[in-house]
Amino acid sequence: MTDKCLLLFPSIHDVMATENILLVAKVYCDLIPVPRELSSECGMAVETLFAHLDVVRDALGNAFERCTGVFREDEAGRWQREISGSASVPQASHS
Repeated sequence: MTDKCLLLFPSIHDVMATENILLVAKVYCDLIPVPRELSSECGMAVETLFAHLDVVRDALGNAFERCTGVFREDEAGRWQREISGSASVPQASHS
């Protein structure tokens, strides 16, 4: 697995709000088009690093509940679902 992950949200407003919060918190993020195989919901996703997922969750607070999925890129460039919604975010391993 690579360290890249995507956060999906139901609306562009959620994506932009997330970007603003993460920029203020000085957490790496980028807005990218959602890969078609993942969703046609919003069209844009927040890319960040899987290693920063705990920091992202803390920075977003209750706003993280709007996240509809977290995906991590595997070595072949395919996206694998890490969580559905925000019910439980796995702890990022630091190995």
